[in-house]
Amino acid sequence: MDYNINAKRETPVSQNSGQPANTEQPSKTAASSDVGSLFATADKNAKDRTRANKAAYSSLSALKIVSNVVGGLIYHSEGMSEDEIEQRSNEVLQHYAQQSKSLHAKLGLPDERFVYESITGALSRLISQHYRAVGPDSLNVDWSNILSSVNDLDGVWEEAHVNDKGNTSTRRSMAMMNALSPVVSAYQRFNFFHDDSNEVLQRLGDLMWKTVDDALNENPIAKSMDESELEMLRSNLLLRAGDLMSDAWLSNAKPAMAQLREMPAEERRNAMANGLPLTEVEQKYTSQFQLIRQTLDISLSVHASNMPDEELSDSALTSPSH
Repeated sequence: MDYNINAKRETPVSQNSGQPANTEQPSKTAASSDVGSLFATADKNAKDRTRANKAAYSSLSALKIVSNVVGGLIYHSEGMSEDEIEQRSNEVLQHYAQQSKSLHAKLGLPDERFVYESITGALSRLISQHYRAVGPDSLNVDWSNILSSVNDLDGVWEEAHVNDKGNTSTRRSMAMMNALSPVVSAYQRFNFFHDDSNEVLQRLGDLMWKTVDDALNENPIAKSMDESELEMLRSNLLLRAGDLMSDAWLSNAKPAMAQLREMPAEERRNAMANGLPLTEVEQKYTSQFQLIRQTLDISLSVHASNMPDEELSDSALTSPSH
């Protein structure tokens, strides 16, 4: 972090008289005003930080839902324009919302936001997995009717809450390990004829880290967060990035093999010896991650701006950064 340091604090010399400027001590009223201004600034900064921290937690559900949408769409987006993909995304989101509302009513659950978020998060993953297999036809399934018949629902819709007190380096290492897990699985299923798994995972891991890091560094609300909330959000984004990269990898396997069969013999032998290009995989991932990033920006902005001062408790304002 860069700091601007004013190294010269001497009293300036008056240009008119050639005499030193007035060096008398400020009045008590002025001093009191300065102190009041400092407290006001500190209070504002604390509230900004608290809003940012709370917005981070509030944004997790939206990130999960949208990542499930774009992850499923990747498998059935061949030949679709960006406008068509956006329209299909909206259709899937509307289906999530309708199914969540219907399931909530059928289960008779409390009318609370965290309940809706948990149900929508669970349904989004289920519908997304089905969408991967059958495409848009998955939107015709009434999942609320199927799932409402389940008797034992304890824990089914609960989000996992992990209280990680490790240092930043450890948390980031664990986050990258978890994020790369589905990518490793995808590589094992089809390696695009790249035999060096370490080289591939390093390349994809670097891209995942950069897109997540850029998303956080370029978001003004994220900059106001405490370290623990920022790293929590980073871990969550990396998980979404890992799922998305895995989807981009697997969804590109079939088209890549089709291209391989169309190659001239010499070019095909070279590709099989040195590996097929991964450009399409990376471009597909990067394009779809932009939807995750837009969700992050919008969600943080909405949650931070809509948080009234009374929700910012005194303990939150006075607790040290952690």
